[in-house]
Amino acid sequence: MTEVITSDGATRFFYGVHTEDETGSTFTGIVVKGTDIEYDPASGLPVFGTIDRMEYHDIVNGEIIVTYGTYTDFSRSITKMNQLFSSEDAPWYSASNFLGTSIMTADSAVTYQASSADDYVLGTAKANELISYDGNDLIYGMGGNDILKGGEGADVIAGGGGRDLIHGGNGEDTINGGLGNDTVFAGDDNDYVDGDDGNDLIYGHNGDDTLIGGLGKDEIYGGDSNDALSGGEDNDILKGGDGEDIIYGDEGRDGLYGNDGADVMNGGLGNDELFGGTGEDNLVGGEGNDYLFGGDDNDTVHGGNGSDRMQGNNGDDWIYGDASIDKMAGGYGNDFMHGGADNDKLNGNSGDDTLDGGARYDKLYGGACDDTLNAGEGIDQLSGGIGSDTFSVDVTGDVSKTTIRDFKAADDHLTLNLDTEMTAEEVFNAFTAGAVQTGKHVYRSDEEGNEVILRHFDLVELTVDHFEEQEEDDFMLL
Repeated sequence: MTEVITSDGATRFFYGVHTEDETGSTFTGIVVKGTDIEYDPASGLPVFGTIDRMEYHDIVNGEIIVTYGTYTDFSRSITKMNQLFSSEDAPWYSASNFLGTSIMTADSAVTYQASSADDYVLGTAKANELISYDGNDLIYGMGGNDILKGGEGADVIAGGGGRDLIHGGNGEDTINGGLGNDTVFAGDDNDYVDGDDGNDLIYGHNGDDTLIGGLGKDEIYGGDSNDALSGGEDNDILKGGDGEDIIYGDEGRDGLYGNDGADVMNGGLGNDELFGGTGEDNLVGGEGNDYLFGGDDNDTVHGGNGSDRMQGNNGDDWIYGDASIDKMAGGYGNDFMHGGADNDKLNGNSGDDTLDGGARYDKLYGGACDDTLNAGEGIDQLSGGIGSDTFSVDVTGDVSKTTIRDFKAADDHLTLNLDTEMTAEEVFNAFTAGAVQTGKHVYRSDEEGNEVILRHFDLVELTVDHFEEQEEDDFMLL
């Protein structure tokens, strides 16, 4: 079965072979003008004629010698061959019309160097080398392991089948790797690259690039400037490089690396690993059980759904859990951590940290320096560690049971949210009225069932001088 390319009466289609000797370069073949062309939709080739090989070299502003039928040779400047192509049926014309020279070949290897015009270059099912110069070109490698080079101009390059090597060159290029495991260099300027199917290797280089892995296990490197990277399906590796990058893992178990710059990263679906690098990064784990590492500077880390492990590392970081069991560590700066609505474990490490357990059963460890630990609702265990720490307990919501494991009278403070205005003496009386000494521990409870336990502490060490007047909605300070 064949289909038809409908001619517009002015378009020239060239088929033939190229030879080169001491007299110069010659393209020998046929020219069809004003005639509909039948082609095989499976191969994309005309149904008449075949060639063994076609090569095109050094034709910028040169001439092509064409022999057709029984007519004599004639010459035509390449710069005068820019004509509008139009078709309703051919698959390679389905997107839009193009200006330039159309080169369509049979099932054989092709080496072609385009002109300075806007060219349309179609390879074969074999291994082709198609090279563009100036102009906004469209290059389609089709099958085979091709080498495709866009050159100057805003080019559209499609690898087709096979293991292709694609260079976008200068200009804002649009590149599709197609089937197979491709290697793509987007080049300078702002490029769009879709690896499509296969395990692809994609480099953004200069410019604000959009790089998409597509299907398969892809590796994507953003390079310089502000890039957008998306892994697509399967397990991908995405590295933003310099600049402020947007990195999205999408499906699969992905590895995301922000490197330099203030990056925005989202793991998407799957159990992902995110590393912010330098710069003030924003990391979101997304779905799945993720590992997030903020890196240097002041980062925002959000685990998302799933049981996540989060670490701020250097800088003053903001770290948030969600509705699952999360583990988080602050690192070396003054960090803020919120556990969310499940059984969480928070460790401030170094720095003056603020730890908020949220709801359910949480464990909070302040670490070194002066920390603030907020118990929240549920059954919580708080350890301040080294330094002068403040333990905050909310007894106004649902029933809570808070155990403070290392309260130190000489260094630490206790705040109790009673949600009312009280003098310092009234706050002291409210706490001690419900407190008893049982062995080595202090137990304080109220009518709603809220409990505060100070382990290894003597109640007699508390005095009214430790309390301050409390305004409504404030905490009292002990």
